[in-house]
Amino acid sequence: MGVDNLTDTHLDLMRQRQKEFTEALRSGNVLAASAAGADFSTIVILASGNRELQSMVDLVVARTMRILAMTAESGLWNVWIGGHDEIIALLAAGDRPGALARYRQIYVDYRDRVERELFDDQ
Repeated sequence: MGVDNLTDTHLDLMRQRQKEFTEALRSGNVLAASAAGADFSTIVILASGNRELQSMVDLVVARTMRILAMTAESGLWNVWIGGHDEIIALLAAGDRPGALARYRQIYVDYRDRVERELFDDQ
């Protein structure tokens, strides 16, 4: 698993990307937020050595952003903001299994929110 290979340097990079992510959203820069959020995930995914997973995640996120035309004000961003913050806290506390479970939960929560946004209004 990627979390087992994360170093303190990785954790510092994840903190920096999270800061860039939230600051970009605050300033309304969706492109910069998307890039920083993607970089956060890339750190974890590439630590796992599974480059194919990175390609799959990139496709899913890009497709969803096109479908939803997300703005900086979208509540969907909160799935990542809260998830990333919790992952960083869990990793800092040494709870790697908890961090992995929380990382996986982001995608479950994201899919649920996307489906509600796409289909509940119809």
